[in-house]
Amino acid sequence: MSIAVVVKKDNKIVIGADTLQCFDSNTTGVDNLYESKLRRIGSAILAGAGWGLCDNILDDYLKGKKPVRLTTKQQIFLFFKKLWPVLHEKYSFVNNQCDYAIGAMHVLYDQEKSAEEIARLAIEAAISNNVYCGGNIEIIKP
Repeated sequence: MSIAVVVKKDNKIVIGADTLQCFDSNTTGVDNLYESKLRRIGSAILAGAGWGLCDNILDDYLKGKKPVRLTTKQQIFLFFKKLWPVLHEKYSFVNNQCDYAIGAMHVLYDQEKSAEEIARLAIEAAISNNVYCGGNIEIIKP
């Protein structure tokens, strides 16, 4: 389980994620293994959620393809429309997972908090509700 959030408030956008790496019920110490779940593809920032293997899958999928442009809603949609069937055909072990941070962001958004505070608190809520989330919290301000 991974957690990633994007918060836009007061014309500011932040993207955050946890950094815990685990293998079934075994975890690695945050000082022993740090692997960002946030990655840049062109001018876009994608967050990997779920198995760390998903990052390897994305690298494999993008290998040998021309550079991906993810600057418009339509480009993003078409990218994932092409990726989705490949995930289930070529990488049949991929499944879908829920996200505890969505509920936390719903409750926090109208409070007098910055986008960064909302993102951090939402990630903290997810970490406290799922043993497969954790580690440090990473925040990017694009």
